[in-house]
Amino acid sequence: MLHITNAAAAAIEEITVSAPGSAGVRISVLPEASTNGSGPTSVFDFCPADGPDMGDAVVEDHGVQLFLEAELAPYLDDKLLDAEISGDELRFTVEPQG
Repeated sequence: MLHITNAAAAAIEEITVSAPGSAGVRISVLPEASTNGSGPTSVFDFCPADGPDMGDAVVEDHGVQLFLEAELAPYLDDKLLDAEISGDELRFTVEPQG
């Protein structure tokens, strides 16, 4: 199961609170993008959501909810979600657990 760090939970809570009516954050996959000519990479979209879409996996950890797009859930199953906050910029990172 996807694990969430304290920093990521705080960021998710902030996103959820800033969007009235949202119950958590939905993670979906954007079309592949190329970065500096190094080839395609997956880019995730984090949006406040009032609940999961049909087929979404729900992850609850540290008092927050994530709704994972069905195609994305298996990829994130053994990962750790972290967040870095720098000024007004928020960046989530996905890393292997352990």
